[in-house]
Amino acid sequence: MLDKVLSAHEERHPALKDLKTTFTHLREDLEPHLLKEERVLFH
Repeated sequence: MLDKVLSAHEERHPALKDLKTTFTHLREDLEPHLLKEERVLFH
């Protein structure tokens, strides 16, 4: 969804590129934690 927003609005709002970088880093940090939590709680 973020890619869709960027493709539509990034030209007029260049700061959105920073948002994508921040979101990517957040996702990279959270995904392993969430996967581990899921394994511990539900398996």
